[in-house]
Amino acid sequence: MDRLKRVGVIEQHARMEEEAAARAMAELERRLVEQQGRLDQLRSFMEDYSRNVSLNTGGSAGVFALQNYRAFMNRIEIAIDQQASAVDGLMRQYEQARRLWQEKRTHARAIDKLRTRIEIEQTRQQERVEQHETDEFASRASMARELQD
Repeated sequence: MDRLKRVGVIEQHARMEEEAAARAMAELERRLVEQQGRLDQLRSFMEDYSRNVSLNTGGSAGVFALQNYRAFMNRIEIAIDQQASAVDGLMRQYEQARRLWQEKRTHARAIDKLRTRIEIEQTRQQERVEQHETDEFASRASMARELQD
């Protein structure tokens, strides 16, 4: 297997790795957007709930309502904290996947440049061989003419 074919196989492998990294990054981005949406929904729900709840009842019913309100808001805050942690974790995974994809892309581009350089080198070598053959043919034709004269 000549050098160009070997580099072509390596280039194909590098492209496949780049594409796999891009797919993994896209999946993490999709999950991140989804989880960020859930976090935004929780925060919006908490704001709406706290704004729309009326605790104007008096006496023991008011105390009970206030306790329920505080307990419910506490559960929402815990859910928001858990969701924010999940979003932070996904963000770290996404950034890691993005860096890996960039590395794979850079590697694939470098191999592509190497393949291009090899193709140019081989073309130039072929042109030199052809020029040498043309020069040799011209030299022999000239010698043959001289011998005929």
